[in-house]
Amino acid sequence: MADVRLFSILQVSDLHLGTRLPNGDARLPPALAVLPLMTGQLGHHRIAARELRRFVTDRLAAGVRDTMVVSGDLTAVGAPAEFALARAFLGPGPSQRQFGVSLGFKNWDETSVSGNHDQWPGHGRVIGGPTQGLARTFPNAFPFFRKIQVAGGVTLTLAMVDSDADVRPVSLSRFLGRGKFASQLAALAKMLPRREDREVRVMVVHHAVADANVPLVAGATPFPRRAANARWRWLEIAPDSLLALERFVVDHAFQVVMTGHRHRARLTELTASKGTVSRPVLEAQCGATTQRDVYPGHLLRRMRGPFPLPALPANALILHELVERDGALVWIAEIFQRAPGRGFVSTAPPTATRLPGPTRREMQV
Repeated sequence: MADVRLFSILQVSDLHLGTRLPNGDARLPPALAVLPLMTGQLGHHRIAARELRRFVTDRLAAGVRDTMVVSGDLTAVGAPAEFALARAFLGPGPSQRQFGVSLGFKNWDETSVSGNHDQWPGHGRVIGGPTQGLARTFPNAFPFFRKIQVAGGVTLTLAMVDSDADVRPVSLSRFLGRGKFASQLAALAKMLPRREDREVRVMVVHHAVADANVPLVAGATPFPRRAANARWRWLEIAPDSLLALERFVVDHAFQVVMTGHRHRARLTELTASKGTVSRPVLEAQCGATTQRDVYPGHLLRRMRGPFPLPALPANALILHELVERDGALVWIAEIFQRAPGRGFVSTAPPTATRLPGPTRREMQV
């Protein structure tokens, strides 16, 4: 029996929209001349923004209207002008002065989260509190959730969590880009009602669960655990928050977690455990969707020296579909990667944009 599509989600992440130049690209901050590895400050490029718009319009032309999820880092440094650009680009517009396009998602902020770059003080020095652009862009206090009634008597619950909630503005965790959010999970636990029959639960959170130490395999892999004394590790979820997240998804029956932050797209089936109880969880870790994926020329020339810059991964997005198959609910996630001249294309064979590990996952939910 053919799959019956019940709901679809377009997940983008790490847009890193910056101060716009006349050509539509982001202006590079001066700090990059000294710290070229701070790639989140590279900002957006107009080509990816336009190709994302083309992907959306192609889906609409095919009769599919997706729900938009942004898994954090809308901005490069959290400046009010960057947030304004994000709202114009993601929403119904107008954004003619930005890229000449807008994606047209009316209530995108109700199914999206902020990231650590969005908490920055509007400049590349990282340390400090967020600008007023953050509260204006996300008027709903995190955490919160939305229940969506879809076809077939199915309920989809989307829970939005701020993974920077417990990070102090002046702290080592802020500088190292680590996530701390145990308080968010405790608050969300008090909000959620009892899980219904035929309810699918999805969490949107910026910081990624799986890192480079979690193997890319076809099957399931254990939920990662980290030593409490890993003080200088960066871009990770703090050990106490990671353990709280693992216990939370078991206790509250979450099946999918949408993340970003690490700028590399991957799909990982994790086994979350609490005592003798285990639960499979699909992590959909989206790459950077509109951030520059090629270095500007003056930074690229540094690659000729003794400390070459690492290659930037191609822009990516993830398409999610909830389908009914022979009476069972199945979640399907697939990575689409930007290919020069072709836009965002499927990474399934036989395309030439293969990523390490599975690029399409299916899980019964």
